[in-house]
Amino acid sequence: MKVLPSTRTLKVKATPKALSLSPGGSTTIDLEVYEPSGRPAKNAEVAVIVVDEAVLALSGYETPDPLAVFYADRSADVRALGNRENVILGSPRRAREEGGREGGRGLGLGGLGARGASAKRS
Repeated sequence: MKVLPSTRTLKVKATPKALSLSPGGSTTIDLEVYEPSGRPAKNAEVAVIVVDEAVLALSGYETPDPLAVFYADRSADVRALGNRENVILGSPRRAREEGGREGGRGLGLGGLGARGASAKRS
Protein backbone atom coordinates (compact mmCIF):
# COMPACT_ATOMS: atom_id res chain seq x y z
CA MET A 1 0.00 0.00 0.00
CA LYS A 2 1.48 3.32 -1.01
CA VAL A 3 1.10 6.15 1.50
CA LEU A 4 1.02 9.52 -0.17
CA PRO A 5 3.13 11.88 1.95
CA SER A 6 1.32 14.92 0.59
CA THR A 7 -1.63 14.18 2.89
CA ARG A 8 0.65 13.74 5.92
CA THR A 9 3.28 16.44 5.35
CA LEU A 10 3.34 19.41 7.70
CA LYS A 11 4.40 22.78 6.37
CA VAL A 12 6.98 24.59 8.49
CA LYS A 13 7.74 28.28 8.17
CA ALA A 14 10.93 29.42 9.90
CA THR A 15 11.61 33.15 10.13
CA PRO A 16 14.90 34.20 11.77
CA LYS A 17 15.07 37.66 13.37
CA ALA A 18 18.51 38.18 11.79
CA LEU A 19 19.22 36.90 8.26
CA SER A 20 22.97 36.60 8.90
CA LEU A 21 25.15 36.43 11.99
CA SER A 22 28.79 36.96 12.77
CA PRO A 23 30.69 34.15 14.53
CA GLY A 24 29.41 33.74 18.09
CA GLY A 25 26.24 35.72 17.34
CA SER A 26 22.76 34.68 18.38
CA THR A 27 19.23 35.26 17.20
CA THR A 28 15.74 33.88 17.64
CA ILE A 29 13.65 32.05 15.10
CA ASP A 30 9.88 32.25 14.81
CA LEU A 31 8.37 28.91 13.77
CA GLU A 32 4.93 28.25 12.37
CA VAL A 33 3.68 24.72 11.66
CA TYR A 34 0.67 24.01 9.45
CA GLU A 35 -1.30 20.89 8.58
CA PRO A 36 -1.64 19.96 4.89
CA SER A 37 -5.06 21.66 4.96
CA GLY A 38 -3.40 24.96 5.92
CA ARG A 39 -4.71 25.04 9.51
CA PRO A 40 -2.17 25.58 12.30
CA ALA A 41 -0.89 22.24 13.62
CA LYS A 42 -1.80 21.84 17.28
CA ASN A 43 0.85 20.52 19.69
CA ALA A 44 3.47 20.27 16.92
CA GLU A 45 7.03 19.56 18.02
CA VAL A 46 9.93 20.89 15.97
CA ALA A 47 13.67 20.22 16.10
CA VAL A 48 15.85 23.03 14.78
CA ILE A 49 19.41 22.42 13.64
CA VAL A 50 21.59 25.37 12.76
CA VAL A 51 24.79 25.03 10.75
CA ASP A 52 27.25 27.32 9.02
CA GLU A 53 26.50 27.11 5.28
CA ALA A 54 30.18 27.71 4.47
CA VAL A 55 31.12 24.48 6.28
CA LEU A 56 28.50 22.56 4.34
CA ALA A 57 29.67 24.09 1.05
CA LEU A 58 33.27 22.99 1.74
CA SER A 59 32.23 19.40 2.40
CA GLY A 60 29.86 19.16 -0.59
CA TYR A 61 27.01 18.15 1.74
CA GLU A 62 23.56 18.12 0.22
CA THR A 63 20.52 18.19 2.51
CA PRO A 64 18.51 14.98 2.01
CA ASP A 65 14.77 15.09 1.46
CA PRO A 66 13.30 13.98 4.81
CA LEU A 67 10.10 12.76 3.12
CA ALA A 68 12.12 10.38 0.95
CA VAL A 69 13.64 8.95 4.15
CA PHE A 70 10.40 8.62 6.11
CA TYR A 71 8.30 7.37 3.20
CA ALA A 72 10.84 5.19 1.39
CA ASP A 73 9.50 2.11 -0.37
CA ARG A 74 9.99 -1.02 1.72
CA SER A 75 8.69 -4.55 1.89
CA ALA A 76 5.56 -5.44 3.81
CA ASP A 77 7.76 -7.28 6.35
CA VAL A 78 5.40 -10.22 6.52
CA ARG A 79 7.05 -13.41 7.69
CA ALA A 80 5.66 -16.87 8.21
CA LEU A 81 7.34 -18.67 11.08
CA GLY A 82 6.50 -21.97 12.66
CA ASN A 83 7.95 -24.64 14.86
CA ARG A 84 5.66 -27.59 14.23
CA GLU A 85 8.69 -29.76 13.55
CA ASN A 86 9.74 -29.22 17.19
CA VAL A 87 6.39 -30.21 18.72
CA ILE A 88 6.12 -33.71 20.15
CA LEU A 89 2.60 -34.87 20.81
CA GLY A 90 2.02 -36.85 23.95
CA SER A 91 -0.61 -39.40 24.73
CA PRO A 92 -3.70 -37.70 26.24
CA ARG A 93 -4.63 -41.04 27.87
CA ARG A 94 -1.23 -41.30 29.54
CA ALA A 95 -1.44 -37.68 30.67
CA ARG A 96 -4.82 -38.35 32.31
CA GLU A 97 -3.44 -41.44 34.02
CA GLU A 98 -0.55 -39.39 35.46
CA GLY A 99 -2.79 -36.60 36.68
CA GLY A 100 -2.93 -34.50 33.55
CA ARG A 101 -3.01 -31.11 35.25
CA GLU A 102 0.55 -30.93 36.51
CA GLY A 103 2.67 -28.58 34.41
CA GLY A 104 6.20 -28.98 33.16
CA ARG A 105 6.09 -32.68 32.31
CA GLY A 106 5.25 -32.45 28.61
CA LEU A 107 2.05 -34.55 28.75
CA GLY A 108 3.74 -37.42 30.54
CA LEU A 109 6.74 -37.69 28.21
CA GLY A 110 9.21 -37.93 31.09
CA GLY A 111 10.30 -34.31 30.90
CA LEU A 112 10.93 -34.38 27.15
CA GLY A 113 9.95 -30.99 25.80
CA ALA A 114 11.21 -30.14 22.34
CA ARG A 115 12.82 -32.67 20.02
CA GLY A 116 16.20 -33.64 21.43
CA ALA A 117 15.77 -31.61 24.59
CA SER A 118 15.25 -33.10 28.00
CA ALA A 119 14.80 -31.83 31.53
CA LYS A 120 15.28 -33.52 34.88
CA ARG A 121 12.33 -34.00 37.15
CA SER A 122 12.73 -32.92 40.73
